[in-house]
Amino acid sequence: MDCAVNLKLMLLCYHLLAIFGNCRDILVQDLCFNMFDSLFQETADYNNVQELKYLDMVICESLRLYPPAFRVARDVDQDTVVNGQLLPKGSSLEIPAGFLHYDPEHWTEPEKFIPDRFTPEAKASRHPFVYLPFGAGPRSCVGMRLAQLEIKMALLHIFRRFNVVACEDTEVPLELKSHTTLGPKNGILVKITKRENFEDES
Repeated sequence: MDCAVNLKLMLLCYHLLAIFGNCRDILVQDLCFNMFDSLFQETADYNNVQELKYLDMVICESLRLYPPAFRVARDVDQDTVVNGQLLPKGSSLEIPAGFLHYDPEHWTEPEKFIPDRFTPEAKASRHPFVYLPFGAGPRSCVGMRLAQLEIKMALLHIFRRFNVVACEDTEVPLELKSHTTLGPKNGILVKITKRENFEDES
């Protein structure tokens, strides 16, 4: 996963948190609590960022709504039978990740942004392959952990200094375009304000 894709994912997170202010406020409260004071003064590193559970849930739900690729393709290298269906050698199999992410059989109110879908209990109740933002199995995206870490660090530092809210130019619903990866057609327009209680040490 390259930097351009990561940037798109971060912008989509900001867009969702600007629209769903209740989720944004829960995230900020969680960051305040877990980073030890209201200004997130604890130095963020690989280990303590992993403890920010609600932040992880926000990112997972953002990836469910806006997976980088709406489909995953695999070549069949030998005759294979899956659930009684023959997949002949040499054929190409396309897995519709975007469809799976919006399938109401697995996701209640699939169009809504609900980070609580990714509590440990909720994840354990679902089939693991109905959520495929990075693919799955031995050929899943090798950059998955780095991408998630980068997004977590970016969100942490943004919300330490700024608040993100919707404005009159915020597009709802967001119009998307897809070339090799999914992204906003007209960019992301939100209002960013500096936190009054943040003092920039620089």
